[in-house]
Amino acid sequence: MVKEKGRLLNVSGRVMVVYFPDYTDVLEQELAALDPVLCEALPITLEDVFEANLINEQDYQVFV
Repeated sequence: MVKEKGRLLNVSGRVMVVYFPDYTDVLEQELAALDPVLCEALPITLEDVFEANLINEQDYQVFV
């Protein structure tokens, strides 16, 4: 679900930073249903938006 609706910005160990261009209440509920250890909204920068559109997700190996 994260890969379909979000854009991966960074992976550090088991921590993923994901940009969701269309973050809605429904998406928030879907994320909560995954029962993450921590899920918090972070402020984004213009650099984050560029990275979200330019980073190839194959640069990170995510085992979810």
